[in-house]
Amino acid sequence: MYLSMSDAQILSVLAKRMVKCVFMLRIAVLSFMSVVLFVGCKSSYDVTVSSMGTSRKFSGVTKPVYNKATGRYVFKDSLGQEFAVPAIQVREIAPHGESSEPKFIAPAPKK
Repeated sequence: MYLSMSDAQILSVLAKRMVKCVFMLRIAVLSFMSVVLFVGCKSSYDVTVSSMGTSRKFSGVTKPVYNKATGRYVFKDSLGQEFAVPAIQVREIAPHGESSEPKFIAPAPKK
């Protein structure tokens, strides 16, 4: 089938647009994948420490690193203050927002 000049020009324009759309689609997919990758990496943790019957929770700290020489977990809080907690006192280390403690404690019923 013979195409007139205008049909060939139309096909050329459509091909250029298709190439541009495929390029933009690749960029969109790569951008989405990189966002998913970076969002999936948690950088803050919750550390629950118990000593002498009391419990303390450090929320939103850096990833605790165990120091074998001292037997302590070392981490920094959101203000940059460094903490070193004996490993025997650490009850839980969990990604921020995923600790096993209850999220809601119901108030005591009124009498």
